Amino acid sequence: LSDSERILIDFYLLNAALSADGMHIELSIDDTVFMLDSWQPYWVEGLKAGEHNFRLRLLTKDGELVEGPFNDSGIRTIAIE
Repeated sequence: LSDSERILIDFYLLNAALSADGMHIELSIDDTVFMLDSWQPYWVEGLKAGEHNFRLRLLTKDGELVEGPFNDSGIRTIAIE
């Protein structure tokens, strides 16, 4: 596989635990949203050539953003050739 065929999504948590019924990470890739409930690296495959927007947010069990300066990555744009 080439570098653009697999994109690694990784994050670092401090003083937080993820679970199916607790805090979780909301991963947005373009218009698709994934809920991540375990702390591990994730691979994204199958993106077509062009620009893609990624965003990670740490959410409470009720879907609210956890307060803090690093709990929302903001939108990050990558280009795949």
